[in-house]
Amino acid sequence: MAHSFVQEYLARAEALEPRALAVTRDLAPAQLAQSPAEGGWSIAEVLEHLCLTAESYEPVLDRAFATARARGGTPRPFKGTLFGTLLRKALLEGNRNAMPAPRPWRPLTPRERVLETFLLQTRGVMARLREADGLDVRVMLASPLAWFIRMNLAEALAIHVVHAERHLAQMERVRASIAR
Repeated sequence: MAHSFVQEYLARAEALEPRALAVTRDLAPAQLAQSPAEGGWSIAEVLEHLCLTAESYEPVLDRAFATARARGGTPRPFKGTLFGTLLRKALLEGNRNAMPAPRPWRPLTPRERVLETFLLQTRGVMARLREADGLDVRVMLASPLAWFIRMNLAEALAIHVVHAERHLAQMERVRASIAR
C-alpha cells in the first residue's frame, strides 16, 4: 500500500512539468531573463533558484535514502516534524509572504538550459517519491545549509514540490507582468 504522502506529492509533482512548460511557452530568451517592472527575479532566475536548491539537497537525500533502504523492515507512516511542517506551510503557493532566499540559493546568472535542468530535477523528485513508497520515510536529515534544521525524508521531498509550486506561481505572475 502506498504512503498517502507519496500519492499526494507524486500527483502534485507530476503537475509541475506541464505548468513550467506553459509559463515558459513562446517566450524568447530575453523575455525569460526579463525582471518584472515592480522588481524581483526573472523567470530564468526563479528556475535557477529552484535548480540550486535541488542540487544542494541531492547528497542529503542520497544519504537519507541509503539509510532508509538499510533499515528495511516495515515502513512507518508519514509523520511531520515541527520544522518540516512549518516550512511546508510557509512555502505554500497561496502564502505570498516574502521569504528571502539564503545566499547560496540566490540566483546570480541562470545557467544555459535552466528550464531543461529544472524539468530533469523534477523528474528525479518523482522517481524519489516512487522509491520512498515502502521505505521508512521518517529517516531524519539535515538541511544542506544548517545542520540544526532537521526534517524527515518525506518532508524533504514534499518541501521540494511545495517550493516549486510556490515559485511556479511567482513565474506566472512574472509572465503576466512582462506581457503587459
